[in-house]
Amino acid sequence: MSFPYMDVGIFALFLTAFIVVYNIEKPLRQGAFSAFSGMGRGIAVLSAVAFVSMLNSFGLFDDIPFLSEEMFFRLIVWIGVAGGLMLMLSGSLSWWPSNAKSASNRKEPMTGMEFVKKAQQLASLESDVPVLIERILGNTIELFEVQTAAAYLLSPKRHGMPLVAATGISFVSREELGHIEFDTEAVLKAANEDVVSAETVIHLVPSRISFPDMILPMTVNNRVAGVIALWKNPAATWSDEDKVNLRLTADVLARKIQSEQERLRESFRDACERMSVRLGGVVDSRSGLKENFARAAHVVRELTGTEKLCLLINSPETGMVRLLSGESGAVLEERGSIAKMHSTSLQVLTAIPQGEWLGAQQNDTHSIARSIGATNAVHVMIEGKGSATAALIAGSASTNGMRARTIELLKVAAPSFDIMIRDEQARFRTRALTVRMGALERLVDQTRPNGNLISLFRACMTTLVEQMQLHASAMSTVDRDAAHLCVRSVVGSAMKRNLGEWSPLRLDLANLRAHQVAADTGLLIHSRIGGEEPSMQEEESRKLAVDGSKAITIVPVKIRGQVLALVTLGHSSPLTELSEEDTAFINAVVAVLGSAIETTLAVTALSKSRQQITYPAIVADAEPAKEDMFKGRMKSALSGILGSMERIRTSNSDLDESTRRYLGIIEKSAGRMRAYMEDDIPVEV
Repeated sequence: MSFPYMDVGIFALFLTAFIVVYNIEKPLRQGAFSAFSGMGRGIAVLSAVAFVSMLNSFGLFDDIPFLSEEMFFRLIVWIGVAGGLMLMLSGSLSWWPSNAKSASNRKEPMTGMEFVKKAQQLASLESDVPVLIERILGNTIELFEVQTAAAYLLSPKRHGMPLVAATGISFVSREELGHIEFDTEAVLKAANEDVVSAETVIHLVPSRISFPDMILPMTVNNRVAGVIALWKNPAATWSDEDKVNLRLTADVLARKIQSEQERLRESFRDACERMSVRLGGVVDSRSGLKENFARAAHVVRELTGTEKLCLLINSPETGMVRLLSGESGAVLEERGSIAKMHSTSLQVLTAIPQGEWLGAQQNDTHSIARSIGATNAVHVMIEGKGSATAALIAGSASTNGMRARTIELLKVAAPSFDIMIRDEQARFRTRALTVRMGALERLVDQTRPNGNLISLFRACMTTLVEQMQLHASAMSTVDRDAAHLCVRSVVGSAMKRNLGEWSPLRLDLANLRAHQVAADTGLLIHSRIGGEEPSMQEEESRKLAVDGSKAITIVPVKIRGQVLALVTLGHSSPLTELSEEDTAFINAVVAVLGSAIETTLAVTALSKSRQQITYPAIVADAEPAKEDMFKGRMKSALSGILGSMERIRTSNSDLDESTRRYLGIIEKSAGRMRAYMEDDIPVEV
């Protein structure tokens, strides 16, 4: 059998044609996709028919039924040839007219102004800047034989030019393009030059990427908006006209970016104004913290576009408070021991910069974002004039982080939340002052002279521990020689320890430096344990059985100008200073205590007197002096308490009904105690 040269040649011819068609895929697709599809499929069919004929010439189908019959085989071959020719003819007929038309339309924009006009039209229609840049870069690749194009926009927040768009990526990944770093000042200096050298404006280029062949700065009014980096095809050449058109296109983009930034700034100013006006309308000092937060959270979530809003508060008055609002508008409130677990989160937020994404990395901030049911979150610290530490957290389920606009709007909202917190603190102080006035009245009734100083000490120490939530409180007397301190009674929040009157805890006052200063000067001393001299403070608190305290306050008890006793208060929190309300209450209790001690000692001395004077006569002579002493003590205490009440009333002009009721109770209690001070009402001693 001779070699079938004819069949092999026909197959080789059609195979070559098939390869050629797919190599000119781009012009065929630009002409019409149906042309490319028809011609490609037709040549593929003819190639398959030629291949089968070649195999039949080698005798591979001789043993196969039907195909071994020459008439049947030729019928199949001619059907295949006819089908392939029809597909090719259909593709050719649709390609030639469309290709001629597209060629006439495509030729001019390569060097003319139509490309620039098209960019201007897109800029007027498209408001999304990244999408606009992506479309213009796509046209650039198509018309100027660009291999890869990338755009970088200036970001003041990220202090650089991050990648915003890239097209025609073939030899490099988008991630690697994002690692290119530009020098903003160098870009501005080179903006007016005809040729911008990539080496002068680029700080860093990844090793797998070559420097761009062209840098197009986008500047407006001597301000850099961004740059476009172009890598051309190896065989491409750019004419001067091409370069001018590309520079003009970059200017179109720069003006669009500037106008969009101005629009966003105006929109942000409007949003800030709406935020302030609407929050001012929903925050009401007569409402409670939860009600105010629910209304304000709805406004903040609506204007920032976030799904969650959380408020963390820690203050001496309210303790730890956590409020969380979701899309439903319901507010979850946590206080006391339940909310105490969030104090760590508040400490973390205090230590990290405001505006950092919470949840962008797997650390403590990720758990904070997750605790409010968000994927990402941002926070701002509420830095008001009050004593509270507070943070406002906005969360979103989106994985794209949070916009800078959200952070700035939260800063605008922060003062309104500070007002809520201060109103809540004022309500707590008012209620606490009412309770303390009642406790002070009961203490006055309990401290009537009964001859038992230990019960008197215990009553005063218990009142201080309960009303100020102290860790412990100790009552000590100073010996006549002022050399020793005798601890008479210790009362704690978790224990009560009463030392016997005849077996006190006797300590050398010289070894108690802080107590020695208080005894010598008669001044109240407050210090935080762990401060400048932690060893001395810890040692003194341990010796006086108030160890475990975070801060101590030493209050002298003066009788007729002489310090006869010291009250040591152990605080459960590391207070750096006492509030005015706490100081006034401590002075009031100490005044009652001093008056009661002096009265008790006077009555005891009179009862033991050996003089032949009747008891009623002695009491009658001593009564005026004791009344003057008691009135002076109580007036001093009442001045501090009523001063605190008046400060609350004047600093909050718009008080709710409950607050007014509490202030009325305080005034009534103060009036009842002031009755003891009137000249026409005798004091019982």
